[in-house]
Amino acid sequence: MLSFISIAAVPVFGSYVLTTRRDLGAGVLPSHPGPAEAAENFSTPLALAWRLHNRGFIGWMICILLYI
Repeated sequence: MLSFISIAAVPVFGSYVLTTRRDLGAGVLPSHPGPAEAAENFSTPLALAWRLHNRGFIGWMICILLYI
């Protein structure tokens, strides 16, 4: 029984130590402030989704048209 408790206690203690030493908000790369206003192609969620997925969508459409 004692071995099970110690096996469970070691990760719990380790996670507690790690949470006390965390530096919230810090990252590997420093953050760079961007412009106050978004560009036209990022102005709405739909525009952002189109910008992120348009190449895949166009590729699928080309493949479908070639298949037909």
